[in-house]
Amino acid sequence: ERMKLAVSLGCDGIEPDQNNPVGNNPGFPITYADEKAWYLEIARQAHALGLSVGMKNGIEIVDSELVGAFDWALNEECFQYRECDGMKQFVAAGKAVFQVEYQGDTASFCPSANSYGFSSMKKRLALDAWRATCWLALPPAQTRRAHTCRIGNRARVTWLPRASGGAVRKPALRICGVGGDSAEP
Repeated sequence: ERMKLAVSLGCDGIEPDQNNPVGNNPGFPITYADEKAWYLEIARQAHALGLSVGMKNGIEIVDSELVGAFDWALNEECFQYRECDGMKQFVAAGKAVFQVEYQGDTASFCPSANSYGFSSMKKRLALDAWRATCWLALPPAQTRRAHTCRIGNRARVTWLPRASGGAVRKPALRICGVGGDSAEP
């Protein structure tokens, strides 16, 4: 129902949260195969509604089938936990990896994030408007990688981080979080 709510709110895509139960200890037996099947079902349902969908976390099970099923990836803290290698598969497939860290200095992870082709930033755990982006750290002469994202069944969007801190986007994306009890743009 939350995906349908996202459609009714005019969202182009969704960022489903809390999909990696093995890593979050749900209190009942679950396998990596169960987790993968769940991720694949989430992608199938989102695409059936014409939504773009990102794979949120789940690094422990990323493989070519999951990369193929999702339009982009959103990761939290892969640099802190030294587990970013799995996300590189998305970039290799021409898909965006949006990545956020909550601890540490941007100087400690931005050079790697930029070399991997991730769109990374540091945020506060409160998830307020403050952010420190890695793409600001790119030298002006360095070529930045463009990312393309499928928007459901309708269109593809390409964006390129720019030195001013924003991103060149046409048309604008409206991605809604569908974790918890609501859908939020």
